[in-house]
Amino acid sequence: MIRTQVQIDEGDYQNLKALAAERSTSVSQLVREGVGQVLEEAERDQRWKQLREVVGAFKDLEQAHDVAARHDAYLVEAYSDG
Repeated sequence: MIRTQVQIDEGDYQNLKALAAERSTSVSQLVREGVGQVLEEAERDQRWKQLREVVGAFKDLEQAHDVAARHDAYLVEAYSDG
């Protein structure tokens, strides 16, 4: 674990101390949990962003009536046309 120093508002610190006491844990543990949640949210947002970028990125397959059976072939074709 890496030790670091952060500055927070006094009111937030007092609220964190009270919550830590209520949960029988430390302020540090609550901060680590908060950091973990922020990083998970950022990763989830990045995955959604990547998924949204795919929408409309490929040519129209109106003539393709076998997409369910040949989806891999169509993906290869779409990505290779880049």
